[in-house]
This record gives sequence, structure tokens and C-alpha cells, in this order.
Amino acid sequence: MLKRKLRKKPVAKASAPVATPGATVLGVYPYARRNPFQRMLYADPGCHDVDIIMLARPDELEAIAAGRPAIAHYHWVHSLFDGMKSPRAVAKAAKQFIAHLDAQKAVGTGIVWTLHNVMSHRSRWPEEELMVREALAAKADIIHVMNPDSAAMTGPLYRLDPERVQHVPHPSYFGVYPAYQARPVARRSLGLKDGEIALLFFGMIEPYKGLRTFLASLDTLQDRLGGRVRALIAGRPSDKDFLAEVEETVRKRNDIRLHAEAVDDQSVQTWFRAADIVMCPYPRGLNSGVAQTAISFGRPVVASAGLQPTLPDIPGAVSVFDPSAPDTFVTATLAAVKAAARPELEAELLEWAARLAPESVSRRFFAMLETAGLLPSDDRENKA
Repeated sequence: MLKRKLRKKPVAKASAPVATPGATVLGVYPYARRNPFQRMLYADPGCHDVDIIMLARPDELEAIAAGRPAIAHYHWVHSLFDGMKSPRAVAKAAKQFIAHLDAQKAVGTGIVWTLHNVMSHRSRWPEEELMVREALAAKADIIHVMNPDSAAMTGPLYRLDPERVQHVPHPSYFGVYPAYQARPVARRSLGLKDGEIALLFFGMIEPYKGLRTFLASLDTLQDRLGGRVRALIAGRPSDKDFLAEVEETVRKRNDIRLHAEAVDDQSVQTWFRAADIVMCPYPRGLNSGVAQTAISFGRPVVASAGLQPTLPDIPGAVSVFDPSAPDTFVTATLAAVKAAARPELEAELLEWAARLAPESVSRRFFAMLETAGLLPSDDRENKA
């Protein structure tokens, strides 16, 4: 199989700042251009008059706000160290950011931190990243969690103040990706035959995502499921050595389809419509956009116990494995195959996804800011 040249990650550029007199400025850092999560979370502020500004640097907010009420909303804070190679530069960046948080507190800027992970998956600078996370945990007005068990999961490394922890769930992807393609068309386009069981691994092809566990389970799954299993792997690689390892495995088998490229929004539906089960074999993690996407297409998920609280309380929606016991991955997958055969499951999952559509969750997020006093109780009254 030909090796693909890995593309360099483009530098995310912030949107051009705009200013609406009287509006509260919500400055967002960092801006994840490829990930739709932020656009989903800010989809509908409801009655609140808010300017949502994507920041290239955390210190841009004060100049843009120009004395108006402001909220700093922080997401994947390890981005502070992107491109840095010197420990000295990383340490300096961490200290500057913490001092910046103090300066924001001093002038009355609200601070919100959305907790996506306990630590970044590929943390190159864990000591400095932990410093930043501890500072945010101590100084943020709101610690926004999407996994109700976040405090327990972060506890071994840093403490979350329960009085400032607020739960607003991860939005579903209901209506985000096109979903007009018929399932038989999607399956045939990927070479799947009637009766074959398609297990989809979707997203970044990275060593930390448990793909080795999935691939190692295939022989046992084929034995247990009569040779009907087909593994689908679709996503952008960033580690050329790991990609070479996966490609070598694929070369030796005829039951894996590998698409080692980014999947455009129109094609997301093809992979999820074709799949029977979506595999999230990640050994750790607080939240998963892939799991939420699966539910939004009516597909059950295999995931670790850590992700279970983020998924709907519907029998069969998630089959849990124990990352410390690889054999449980096969057991969980077999349970998911059984669950997927229940005719009502897809409709139940889609109903859940509709309830947590982005605009609905977005309104809950902005209501949370209002309840915490970071937004006026009703901006319509202020305009009267």
C-alpha cells in the first residue's frame, strides 16, 4: 500500500473582530477551526446580546472589548504551547497565562473553562499544562463539564471546586452533518455486503485512541460472528510511523477498509450510515465527539466506562469495556451487535439526539452564564 504524505496542520486564524455597542463580548480561545464543537455550543444565545469573538491569543480580548462587559471562554488550553520547543519558552508561556488570568479577574472579566480532557492526549509539556489547569480550576468563575463524573476523574491530578462546576452536556450532531443518504447506498459504496457487520473506527488515527485494541480483537470477533465482521477505519493520521503500522496490518487482511484521510462533512454520513456499531476504544477520555456523532446517526457505541455518563440512558446505546482488561473489548462488541439488532434502538437514539441538538444545548449554555451572573438576566430589558 502506498504511503501517504501527511499534510501539515494549518494554523487556525481567528475571525475578524467585530464590536456591537452594548453587547457582552465572549472571547473564545483557542479557535478549533476543524472541530464544529464551538460553532455548535455558540449556535443560539437566546435573548442574550453577545459578540462571540474567536481569539488568536488570550490577551486580545481586553482590546476588543474596549471597556464593555467581557467573558473569556477557554477550551483546549494545551494549545498555549503549540509550536514551542524550548522548556524555557513553555514555562514562560504558562506563567504569562496565569498572570493574564489574574489580570482578567482584577478588571471583572468573567472566566469560563470548558473541560474537554483530564489532560491533553499527547501532552508534550505535562508539568506546565498541569500548572495551567490548576490555575483555571482555581480562578474560573464557571468550570463547564460535559461528563458528570469529571471531578472524580480529574481528582488524582487537580481538584475541581464543586460550587463552580456546572454541567451542560455535549451537544449531539443532530442536523450538523447531512443525513440524506440511504443506508443500502452507503454500504454498497464502501463495498459491504448484506449480512456483514460493519464496525467503524472514525476520527484521528492516533496511537492513543486504542486502535491497536480494536485491530487485535478482529480474529476473535470473526470466530464469534461467523466471519461476517468488516472493520472500517476513516480519519486523518498525524503520526506517520503509526500509520505505517496500521497499513501493514491492513495489507495482511481482507476484512479492513482504511481511508487514511480527512472525511469531508458531506461524506460523514456515508461512514455512519454504513456502520452497524461505532468503536470508541479509547483507554481514557472525558468526552467523545465521535460517540456523540454515532448516537446522532442512530448507531450504538462500544466505549470505556469513563464515557458512559456522557451517553444517553437508553439500553444498548453504549456497551462498556474495561481498558485494563482487553478481553472485555470483545465481550462489549458482541453485546453491541446484539443491541443493534433491536429494531427500536435507532429511533430511540435519534430521539435523544434531537433533544440535545446544538441549538438546544447552546441555549442551556448561555442560560448557565446568566445564572452565574456573567450575562444580564434579560438583555431585552436592557435595550428598552
